[in-house]
Amino acid sequence: MNGASASTPSSAPDSPKPVYPIYTWIGNTTTWDQKLHVSGYRMGCDSGDPQGCVRDASEAAKLQGLQSIFLSMFEDPSRTLNDAREYSRLSLSRPFLSEVGFDDFTARYAKLFSLAGSAPKFDPRTWLRAVVRNVKSANNKLSFGITLYEDELDSPYLRSPKLPIDVSRSVDYIHLFLHYRADAPQYEADVQRAKTLFPGAKVIAGLYAYDRVNYIPCATSSERPCTSGEELRLYNDAVTIAARLLKEGRVAGIEFYPGFFGKEDEWSGWRHRDYCLPERISECVENTRTMRESTVQILNATLRW
Repeated sequence: MNGASASTPSSAPDSPKPVYPIYTWIGNTTTWDQKLHVSGYRMGCDSGDPQGCVRDASEAAKLQGLQSIFLSMFEDPSRTLNDAREYSRLSLSRPFLSEVGFDDFTARYAKLFSLAGSAPKFDPRTWLRAVVRNVKSANNKLSFGITLYEDELDSPYLRSPKLPIDVSRSVDYIHLFLHYRADAPQYEADVQRAKTLFPGAKVIAGLYAYDRVNYIPCATSSERPCTSGEELRLYNDAVTIAARLLKEGRVAGIEFYPGFFGKEDEWSGWRHRDYCLPERISECVENTRTMRESTVQILNATLRW
C-alpha cells in the first residue's frame, strides 16, 4: 500500500498523535469520515470499466480528502488480466490508488477450477500469477490484496497445490473479515493464521458494521441467529480486539463494511430480505446506528484520539 496511511503509527514522546489507518467501503457522510478518522475507502469494480472505476475513485478521494482507495476486481478469465494491466497504468498518475485485488477471494477462486475441465488450457494458478504480475506491470508499488474470512482459513484453495507458494507470497494485503459474530474471541489467532498462509502480507481487520441477524447464523456450529443483544455485544467485542491489534501494530488497519456511515437508512442492502427481513428493517437500521456509535467510542478509548 502507498502512503503514510499504511505505516505503523509513531509512538515517540515528542511526535504528533499517531494516525491509525481506518477504512470503510464507500458512501459515508463527511461528518462520519471525520468521526472515524477514515483515511481510505474500498470500492467494488465489477463493471469491466477500469477507467470509469478509477474516475469514481478519484472523485471520492478528492471529495472526502482520502489518502487511499482500494479497488476490487471481478475474477473473470476473459477480462481480468487486461483490467489488472490497465489499473496498474492508471495508478501511476493517481497516488491514492493503493491496491487492486479480489473480494470474496476463496469462493471465486475455487469456482475457476471448475473451468479447467471445460477449458483444458485454462489453469487458475497460472492465471492468478499473471494477474498479480499485471497489477504490478506498470507500477510495482501498487499492492495486490484479497478478502478472506475466518471460516475459510482451512480451505485447500489457500495453500499449495491449489495456491502456489510463490503466488501466496506475492499477496501484499489480506482483508480478513469476521464472518460469524461468535468467532470474535478467536480473531487474534486467525490473524496469525492468515499471516502464516501469506507470509508477505499485512492483515487489515475486517468488521461488519451492520445488523446481520437475518443474514448469517451467530456461530459456525449452529443455525441459530444471534439475538439483537448478542449481535451488538459480539460486534463490540470484535471492534475492541481489532482496535487493540491495530494499536499493537499486529494489523495494518481496520476496515468496516458497508459504508453509508451517517446514511444507514439509504443502504441498498436493506432491499434484500437475505440481509434484513422486511418487518425488521427499522430495527436493523437502528441496531446498525447503535453499532456505529459504539465503534467510535471503542476506537476513541483504545487509540486515544
